[in-house]
Amino acid sequence: MMRALNKSLRLPAVLTILAATFAVYWPSLQNQFVWDDTALILRDPFIRSWRLIPQGIGHFLFTDATPSDFYRPIQRLVYTLDYALFAFHPWGYHLTNILVHAAAAVMLFFFVEQLIARTAPSDLAKNGFIPWAVALAWAVHPVHSEAVMYIASLADLLVALFWFAGLYFGLLSLKKGLRPVAWAAGFCFLCAALSKESGLAVIAVWLAMLLCLHEFKSAGRWLLIGAGIVGVWCALRFTAEHIPPPVLSAPSTLAERPALVMRAADAYAGLLIAPVDLHMERDVPAGMLPLLLGGAVIVAFAFWTLRAYRHLFAAFIFLVAFLIAYAPMSNIFSLNAHVAEHWLYFSSAFLFAAEALSLASVRVPRVALIAAYGCWLVFLGARTFLRNHDWKDQRTFVETTIVTGGDTARMWVNLGQLDAEEAARLQDPAKLKIAIADYQKALEKRPGLPFAVLGLATTETLAGDFDNALKHMQQVEVIPFLRAQALTDRAALEARQTGTTDLPLLLKAATLDPDNWDVQKIYIKKLAESGNIDGAVAAARAVVEKQPWRARSWKVMTRLLMAAGRKDLAVHAYEEAQDCDVHLNMANDD
Repeated sequence: MMRALNKSLRLPAVLTILAATFAVYWPSLQNQFVWDDTALILRDPFIRSWRLIPQGIGHFLFTDATPSDFYRPIQRLVYTLDYALFAFHPWGYHLTNILVHAAAAVMLFFFVEQLIARTAPSDLAKNGFIPWAVALAWAVHPVHSEAVMYIASLADLLVALFWFAGLYFGLLSLKKGLRPVAWAAGFCFLCAALSKESGLAVIAVWLAMLLCLHEFKSAGRWLLIGAGIVGVWCALRFTAEHIPPPVLSAPSTLAERPALVMRAADAYAGLLIAPVDLHMERDVPAGMLPLLLGGAVIVAFAFWTLRAYRHLFAAFIFLVAFLIAYAPMSNIFSLNAHVAEHWLYFSSAFLFAAEALSLASVRVPRVALIAAYGCWLVFLGARTFLRNHDWKDQRTFVETTIVTGGDTARMWVNLGQLDAEEAARLQDPAKLKIAIADYQKALEKRPGLPFAVLGLATTETLAGDFDNALKHMQQVEVIPFLRAQALTDRAALEARQTGTTDLPLLLKAATLDPDNWDVQKIYIKKLAESGNIDGAVAAARAVVEKQPWRARSWKVMTRLLMAAGRKDLAVHAYEEAQDCDVHLNMANDD
C-alpha cells in the first residue's frame, strides 16, 4: 500500500504541485499577446482604471471589438489589477494565468482529499497519494495548456479556482462547528458564475454531491442559496449593457446534435488519452469511424459509472460531477464551436479523480502503478513545456494553428491581417499578394465570410486594385454590423484614388455606428485635418459625453482642444483621460 499523506506531508505536496506547474509553464512568460488578448487587454477601456470597475461590471466583454455574449466581470476585474501592475507588458498577464492555474491545482488537491476522506473505503481514504497524483497530473496535462498560455482564457482558470475552492469549503461546512465556512463556499460559487457562464454549473455539481452524500437537509438549504446566487447573477447580467453579437452561421439543429455529441466524445477522449495533436480552431472529426468511436466512449463511460456506483461510490460521485460539468460543452446545446480544448479545463479534474480512484482499487503491484504514473507525468509535462512555443507571438500562433490542423477560415483571415500589416509596413507588393491569397483561402473555406471579404477589400485597396476593392466593400456594406466599417474603408479607397477625403461618407459611417470608436476616431481625425477643428471638437465631445469612460477619446479631445487654443478645457480633458487610465503616459494608442 502506498504511504498515506499525513498533515506533515501536505506542504511538500503543495510545493511539488506549484513547482511542477511553474516548471512546465515558465516559458510562456516570454510570449506576447495573441488573438483575443489584443481585444481584452490592449483595447478594453474598462480595465485601465479602478474608477471604471462599476462601468466594467455593467458591460459585457469585448468592448471596442466584435460584440459577444460573454458577461464575465471577474475576468475583467483581474485584468484591471494586471493593467495597474503591468500596463501593456504581456509577461505580467501570463504570470497571472500561471498563478491562478497553480492555485486551482492546489485547491483541487484539497478538495479531492476532502471528498475521498468522506466517501472512499478506509484503505483509499488514507491514501494521500491519490489527491496529490490527481492535482499534479491535472496541473501539467497539455490539454489544459491552451487555457493557461492564452491570456484571454483567464475565465476558465478562474472558474476552476472558484469551483474547487467552493467545493472544498462546502465539504468543510458539513463538519459540525464549521457551518460558517459555507459563506466562503457560497462566495466562491458566485465568483465562479461571474467568471464564466459555465461556472453556474457548480451549483448543480454541489447539489448532486450533497444528495450522493445523503446530506438532504444541507441540499435543501443549498438549493435556496443556489437560487439566490442565480438571482444575483441574472440581476447583474441582464441589466448590463449588451450589444448582440453578429450571427455568422446557423446553430446546429436538434437532429444534428446526437451525432455531434458522439463525435465530440471521440475528440475529447483522444485529447485526454493522447494529447499530441493540440491546436486552436478544432472541430469534430468527420467520417463514420469517429462517430462509432464516440459512441463507444459514451457506452464505456456509462459502464464505468454504473460499476463505480456498485463498487466504488467515491469514484461514482466524481463521475457524476464530471458529467454535469461536461454537459454544457458536449454539444447537447448549440455553442459557438463544437470542440475546444479549454472546455475540458475544469471538468477533466473530476474525471482524473475518478480514474485515480479506480486504478488505485485495482489489484496490481503498486511499484508498477507508480512507475507507469511517473512516465506518464513526464510525458505530459514535456508536451506542455514544448507547446509554449506555439503561443510565442501572433504569427507563430496563427501559422502553427494552420499547419497543425486548425486551418479554418478565421485563422486564414488572421494570417491575411498579419501579412497585410507587414506589407503596408515594408511597402512590399509581393507580401500584399500573399495577404490577398490568405483572404481568398478563407473565402474558399467559408464563402461570403464578412470579415474575409472586408479584409480582402482593404488589402486590394493597398495593392491598387480599386475596382475589386470597391466591389467587395459594397458586398459588405449590406451587412448591418459591418456597414459603418465598410463605408470608412470605402472612404480610404476613394482617398487613395482621388487624393481627397469624402467627409460626408465618413459622417454617414460615424452616424451609423456611434459606439464604434475606430469609426469615430477616423472621422474626427479627418475633420481636423481638413481644418475644421471646431467640428472635430464637437464630434469628439459627442463621443465623450456618451461614453466618458474611454481614455483614448479624452486623449483625442485634449489634442483637439490644444489645437483650438482652448488650453483650460484641454487641461480638464487631460485630467479626465488620467482618471480613465492609470498608465496614460505609457499608453501609445489613440
